[in-house]
Amino acid sequence: RSGRLRRGLLFRTGQWASATEADLAKLRDELGIRTYVDLRNGSGFEAVAAPCFDAYPPCPSGRHKGNPELAPGQRRRVHCSFTKDMLKNLSKKAREEDKGFSPLVTARRKACLEWYVQMSPMEENGLVHSLCCTMRYILFVNCDEVLRALRILADPANYPVAYGCTAGKDRTGILGQLVLSALGVGDEDILADYLATNDSSAHIAACNKVAIGMYFEEVREKRPREYKMLVPESAEDGKDARQKGDDDSAATSEENLAGSRVYEEILRYTRHLLETECGGADGYLESIGFGARDVAALRGVLVEPDTAAEPPTPNL
Repeated sequence: RSGRLRRGLLFRTGQWASATEADLAKLRDELGIRTYVDLRNGSGFEAVAAPCFDAYPPCPSGRHKGNPELAPGQRRRVHCSFTKDMLKNLSKKAREEDKGFSPLVTARRKACLEWYVQMSPMEENGLVHSLCCTMRYILFVNCDEVLRALRILADPANYPVAYGCTAGKDRTGILGQLVLSALGVGDEDILADYLATNDSSAHIAACNKVAIGMYFEEVREKRPREYKMLVPESAEDGKDARQKGDDDSAATSEENLAGSRVYEEILRYTRHLLETECGGADGYLESIGFGARDVAALRGVLVEPDTAAEPPTPNL
């Protein structure tokens, strides 16, 4: 496919809870972001009632509950939970009747749920194994959320758009992979774009530590009994576990940095899934309801003509 990606329209990001006023000014006024596609669960620390959601409502905490739903083109947050229900009774969920999916997607969804129930508890296999399981779950179980996010991106009224999860790497990375594949970007260019996340791993870790701190403070103020259960006080020095951790630098802690990096194996595994089980990214998109007309609309927004007629590169 020929063309070049238009700059200044689509941005990959992490969580916004720790955004400063200067950060918000850049997002709102300099980049002109109209739509924030939030791929997080919207529970626990991912639901912290941060000030940024007054600029991009509704807040995941429910602060704007009852307000009128905002339309495309208005500055807003759109929630597409890529990992919804992952902590629920998955064995029961696998037996439930699916509604609204094609027979192909229904069968694939049930098979993935049964597979995930067996594979996800194998924590001894490490972080990469766990994240590969999550990618398969997103693609085949929560394909409705993937479709919702893609349809937001196919509507020019929503732009400029920023999309992201907590660290802006895994849930965000799989959406980026699907979008870039649909636009005709080559596999190795998609991989290079994905791996560029590691240039910001220290910043990602530091921002997430701030967001987690905001969540604990919110719980301490609003739900003190829950706070005491979450953060027990140390008998030795009177500090709670969160305060003791404040001495560690999120930007230098190897454990924090490991969780803030992307890994080539994950993207290659996702590509393998798409190719072997769906006939490629286009086949997957078609199967979940994002067909050729939708892809053309997406390309119409994000791809500009290139006289050299070379495959576009991910200059997002």
